[in-house]
Amino acid sequence: MKAGWRGGLAVAVAATMLGACHGKETDEVLAGLRADNERLRSEIAALRVENAVLVDDVGPKWAATVSLERAGGGNGRVMYRRECPAGQALKGFATRSGSVIDALWPVCAPVMVVPGAKGTRALERELAVVGGRGGKPGETMCPGTSVMTGLRGKAAEVVDAIEVVCDGGKRGARVGGEGGRDYERECPPGWVAVGITGRHGDYVESLSVTCAEAGAGRRATVEKAPVEMRRAPVVRLEHELPAEDEGQRRGEPEGDEP
Repeated sequence: MKAGWRGGLAVAVAATMLGACHGKETDEVLAGLRADNERLRSEIAALRVENAVLVDDVGPKWAATVSLERAGGGNGRVMYRRECPAGQALKGFATRSGSVIDALWPVCAPVMVVPGAKGTRALERELAVVGGRGGKPGETMCPGTSVMTGLRGKAAEVVDAIEVVCDGGKRGARVGGEGGRDYERECPPGWVAVGITGRHGDYVESLSVTCAEAGAGRRATVEKAPVEMRRAPVVRLEHELPAEDEGQRRGEPEGDEP
């Protein structure tokens, strides 16, 4: 009798433990599905932002560009591309960072000083953000009227730190952390940095500098609307000269007067 009672208790305990295990596994599966769902929502939102950037990017393009070697990893959720319009180059970046680069906003400025312009900040334009929402605000900008010709910093799986390299041997402030490996990228001589490409998610995962020849902005091809050709109106003089007779128009000699 005792043996039967003990056997029944063991079966009940085993059933309870099995049910608890199944319940725990179910909770873990549901938690994983919720996390995946949230990640997909985040990716869809990021893709919508990138699509809006591409739709709005209708300005004149640089005639020819080259991309430098990428810094950082390749696991970012969404690809991005930011490029200044023809005639403008990168001045630097507004940033949010901590131990890594959380987000950055590329800032463009005219390659040539516009006559009559007061200062340079009024001529600058900020492109759409790349990255997430964390970090503290900062910036790395080329001083004065100089523009970017390269980029240096630290990177590994993500971009840890950036520092702009400018024409005339100048540099901007370094922002970000101390992790990762050193990198330095320079545009060819006579070229300037005009954009960036890479991958991003919650951080700036990777970054590649896009360069263009400094004088090519003026040679960029801009598609123009067709122009309607109109015939110029005929204007008659107030006192017209007498018309030549048919013989004079044929070059015949004039006859003797009677």
